Amino acid sequence: MPYPTRFELNNAVKYPEFIKDTFFNGYSIIYKKKGNEVQEWPGGFSNTYCMVKDNEKWALKAWVREIRDIRNRYKKISKYLAKCKLSYFTDFSYVENGLIVTDIQSNTSQYVDTFRMKWIEGTNLKDYISYNLRYPQVIEALAEKFLIMIDDLHKNKISHGDLKNENIFITDTGEIKLIDYDSLCVPEIDGEKDVCRGTMGFQHPSRVTAGIKASVKIDYFSELIIYISILAAAENRLLWDKYHVDNAEFRLLFTPEDFIMWEDAPIRHDLNLLSQRIKDLVIVLEGYLASHLYFSPFTLGPR
Repeated sequence: MPYPTRFELNNAVKYPEFIKDTFFNGYSIIYKKKGNEVQEWPGGFSNTYCMVKDNEKWALKAWVREIRDIRNRYKKISKYLAKCKLSYFTDFSYVENGLIVTDIQSNTSQYVDTFRMKWIEGTNLKDYISYNLRYPQVIEALAEKFLIMIDDLHKNKISHGDLKNENIFITDTGEIKLIDYDSLCVPEIDGEKDVCRGTMGFQHPSRVTAGIKASVKIDYFSELIIYISILAAAENRLLWDKYHVDNAEFRLLFTPEDFIMWEDAPIRHDLNLLSQRIKDLVIVLEGYLASHLYFSPFTLGPR
């Protein structure tokens, strides 16, 4: 049977008898403020829902599109993260046959796999920066924490695969948390077919247009794009409005077109008016854009 539609998933999760992940026995689900429709968080490959169990929030995800060998990928990811014990990831489980979904056209039912993850309470990266534009010291502190995080990921040979605003959260205590682990790469997955090309506003053009094999080094470019954007917002908050970041989808200060037409990109000019540390990072970025995706991580490290 084909993968369920988002509508079919929305209908299935309303009914406790259809949820076969026994962890959720006695759950309640978050509904939209108006009407009787469940609140959904749609992604490129899946729908996610917020479930409440014993006064704790958990995410329940099911897929609407195929991700190659996702079951075995999650087995490898879970085993490796359990060994590394990094605070950037939250508790999760891949559940086989976790949900029963009815195909509306054929009126037949099927079991589908689900993913359960502890809900992250916090603010996504873009909103966090927006809220703190008048407090550059807060954004500077975020930049340092982000740099420490990517250093930890490099040391542990882990890449996220789709670093972007929506997948990076800052908690009320200032911790950085990562969500959406479908594209995660750990050493045992390194070299397999890449299941995700990431989000264009954060990815090297060669990954977006051609795609490559999964790699524990695949985040290097998006890490640099995010780090530069954080530092630039701390140094000149007016750039946030100039480039309409709050109203833009799937990007920070850089657009996908900037990476292709870099010599003429307005952001290139504006960044080179900032501090020497940002000018140095722009030089690194230009080296990345002049090459294929395989490159070394930038090595400035925490100051």
